[in-house]
Amino acid sequence: MSVGRLLALVALGAVFGCATAAPTITHRKSGASTGLEGLHGKVVVVNFWAEWCKPCIQEIPEMARLTDGLGPDVMFLPVYYRPDPGSGPLAAWLDGQPAYFRDRVCFGNPAFLHDYDLRAIPQTFVYGRDGKRVQDFKGSIHGARLEELRASILQALR
Repeated sequence: MSVGRLLALVALGAVFGCATAAPTITHRKSGASTGLEGLHGKVVVVNFWAEWCKPCIQEIPEMARLTDGLGPDVMFLPVYYRPDPGSGPLAAWLDGQPAYFRDRVCFGNPAFLHDYDLRAIPQTFVYGRDGKRVQDFKGSIHGARLEELRASILQALR
């Protein structure tokens, strides 16, 4: 999915007015906020990561390629595992990352993050077009697990 489409969908969610107390994600690059309900009609792959988590960082390029290759109805959202810390070391680190990652990064508000058990990362969640969770993946996704992720996304596209 192109960055333009991602921004348009996140902006669309913002237009429909997600309250700040509701679970929302904010796109780092555009600043637009939405809840997952604002992305209905798309298959959404939410991946929780941290900059210090080597398995997280290693799986992101493969996940981005996979989701991009499945067409415009699939959206990959790398969501940081904690609320946005603002400027500082993480922001500087993100600025040095490849565009396919840096330009998609989102931050969840506390209500959004509360909906997940993030004591261990990476974690990935696939949501169908109807917004319902299709499958959860705990731990790193590579090799055979990448094929499991592909199958889950294809199921969600039906």
